[in-house]
Amino acid sequence: MTWAEVPLLLGLSANGYEPGGLAVDASGTLYLLNDFGYMLGSADHGATWSRINGSWGPLASILAIDPTNSSTLYVASGASPSTGGSPAQHAFVARLDPVGAIQWATLLGGSGPDTPRAVAVDFGGNVYVTGQTFSPDFPTVHPFQPALGTNVSFSTANAFVSKISADGSQLLYSSFLGGTGRDSGNAIAVDASGSAYVAVAGTALATD
Repeated sequence: MTWAEVPLLLGLSANGYEPGGLAVDASGTLYLLNDFGYMLGSADHGATWSRINGSWGPLASILAIDPTNSSTLYVASGASPSTGGSPAQHAFVARLDPVGAIQWATLLGGSGPDTPRAVAVDFGGNVYVTGQTFSPDFPTVHPFQPALGTNVSFSTANAFVSKISADGSQLLYSSFLGGTGRDSGNAIAVDASGSAYVAVAGTALATD
């Protein structure tokens, strides 16, 4: 196996560019999205890049490509509007058509901060999202773990995994994944049978 460095557009690193979502379509075109919603595309394996504009917001940071139609991109983000001076952060998922128009969008969260980390799409167009939630009322459907882990000494966060129907109208399943520390779902993949695989990072917080 050999590796090669793929350079970005000149000046991006100096301006604080931090790569987030990365995807490649069936033709080999690379798509790269940073955590401020700046998307780049390269059709020549990274030799040259161009800016891709769309209707996603500045906090968009994760990206996937529809396996049945590589011209359809899925962009997800954690949105954090201000309400009365205090941040209320929720996950949202949006499906965009090939020209960047929103086909559907939905919020995904509860009363606490919720942050998506990764998204995947199966061959039926269903969308799988994982991330981190502090919300005890995060929406659950057919959950493997129905409740947020709790600890009296500190605020607990769990990973979550949610499956959304291809048209965005249904939450097909949704579950907490974690214990009494702080856990985050950082990666997700789906196989040909529709089974989802989630990578969870867990942190046990020490207390006096």
